[in-house]
Amino acid sequence: MTPLLPNPDHYLHNLITMTSSDSKRLWRRAIKEHFNCTCAYCGETHDLQKPTIDHVRPQRRGGEDVATNVVP
Repeated sequence: MTPLLPNPDHYLHNLITMTSSDSKRLWRRAIKEHFNCTCAYCGETHDLQKPTIDHVRPQRRGGEDVATNVVP
């Protein structure tokens, strides 16, 4: 199953420079909320704290830490 990638316009937090842990936390929360805390792979819905963020294209293979490359 190929996950659907969100439109970057949905992530206001993507415009924030990711220098502080608080900004990073808000950015990750926005991604989870955009997907309604639903896993992009199995389709299960969880509470806001449970899902982790996964890079579609791994960072070690050149993937960036941007909204178009992450899913819960």
